[in-house]
Amino acid sequence: MLQQRPLQRARRSPRLPRQSRSRRLDSSTVNLVNPVNAAISAFGTKANGWSNSTTSAQAEADAQPLISALQNLQNGLLHDQWPAAAGSDVKAVVQAIAPVIGDLEGLASVNLLNASSWQTTFQRDASSVETAANIVRSDLGLPPES
Repeated sequence: MLQQRPLQRARRSPRLPRQSRSRRLDSSTVNLVNPVNAAISAFGTKANGWSNSTTSAQAEADAQPLISALQNLQNGLLHDQWPAAAGSDVKAVVQAIAPVIGDLEGLASVNLLNASSWQTTFQRDASSVETAANIVRSDLGLPPES
């Protein structure tokens, strides 16, 4: 879903040389993204252990830390300062995260009959986040995450 650094945060600092500013962006981004990546990893481990006996309530509980991490990421992205060229695209990332959160919150209603459909929807929505993040990376002159 999200890569180690799906996007870089930018701060206005025209006095810093480009290389120093880049290191600062990396540090800033890590503070926003690392908790999400840790939550993704933990959720993936739990989800890979699900079986036919896993209840929807358990799946929803397993997703809660990831939901919280994604909501914190949204908040961080919205409250940071971005270069004008990236501002609207950052908002698109925030908007792309919302369906992923909705998918995770919807785990309470997933059952054996619709699990495949849920997974397809989740993967599509997660891919949208990655695409939106790569647009921001391009806005900031950074290569896309692979």
